[in-house]
Amino acid sequence: MGRKRKQVEFPKEIPGAPRWYMPEWLKYTGRTQSDIVEATGLSLGYVSDLVNGKERYNQDVLWAFAWVLKCPPGAIVDVNPLSDDGALVAQLLIRRYKPKAA
Repeated sequence: MGRKRKQVEFPKEIPGAPRWYMPEWLKYTGRTQSDIVEATGLSLGYVSDLVNGKERYNQDVLWAFAWVLKCPPGAIVDVNPLSDDGALVAQLLIRRYKPKAA
């Protein structure tokens, strides 16, 4: 007989936790949620919920979004490309990032 796992509730905002800058990256790169849907095959509703923080992202989602945006996955949670400092960092990251072919 298996043990039941207790469902853990996490707060919406965890102090010090990385923030999801996906809306800012979409705006910065000129991409849309539809571009993400077309490239990944995810549903528009799911992508919308992810982008707007209504759904939690996982590593696979982070890598898929980064692939579409042509940026390192960590940048989506570490760098706000629309901020003054973030714009310079974003430019450097995008220039240096070359994803490996599968």
